Amino acid sequence: AILPSCKVQLPHNIILHIMGGASSHFADTDWDKNDGGLREASETLDGSPPTSEHTILTLKKDNVVNQRDFEVRDDADAFLYGSKGIEGTTKWFDLMDPKGNKLFCVQTDKARAEWIIYSYAPNWADQEASFNGLYAKAQIDITWNKYHGEVHLYAPSEADPKGEVKKEEEPPILKCEEISSLTAQFQSFVPSKQVPVLLDNALHPPLVGWWVWEHTSRRHQLKMHLAKGSDIALHCIVAIVCNMVNVEKQADSTQ
Repeated sequence: AILPSCKVQLPHNIILHIMGGASSHFADTDWDKNDGGLREASETLDGSPPTSEHTILTLKKDNVVNQRDFEVRDDADAFLYGSKGIEGTTKWFDLMDPKGNKLFCVQTDKARAEWIIYSYAPNWADQEASFNGLYAKAQIDITWNKYHGEVHLYAPSEADPKGEVKKEEEPPILKCEEISSLTAQFQSFVPSKQVPVLLDNALHPPLVGWWVWEHTSRRHQLKMHLAKGSDIALHCIVAIVCNMVNVEKQADSTQ
């Protein structure tokens, strides 16, 4: 069935032609009240403090072709993170701190459905390194045909000293959705155990993140909104992964 379409006015003077799929919840989000729930640095992916208030970030890259090399800056232009593609690969990349220290290495297989976030140091006592000499931290599962992804943390396991993802026991720490539009947009939320995760305005969990790509002949960047209590490093990794998946899906659809 063909879904009805409508035009919607969103920030940054972008006119979107909605053609069905996940609806954007940016307009009905109170960014000063929404809360990702994180309070301590120990709760974030890299041990940095979570956002203390509504935060606007910009992920900038040098050209439209490169999908892995970014600078992440806040609205005061402070440099927070950098990412860089790993030579000899087409999808893998590192996330680094402002001094260039490597924090995480993100890798995927040929199917690009599972993206593993590896750290360069053990995440708990006695964690063994994976085959690549790195330590499994989290996993991003991308469901290509349903336009969404979810993030699970690795945890200690008696069965596997490298750790394992326990999806049956622990809910994902973050979910993201692709918004159907002419410009690449995504939104994220923390799943609730009580509220069904449905694409319905009345039941949809409150957003903790929303981002849109802003491409011109001279500017290639992503603008991201995060609610307080959110993990910046995790959202940056998820945004870069979603962008690569989106670009590949667009390339497949034109063949």
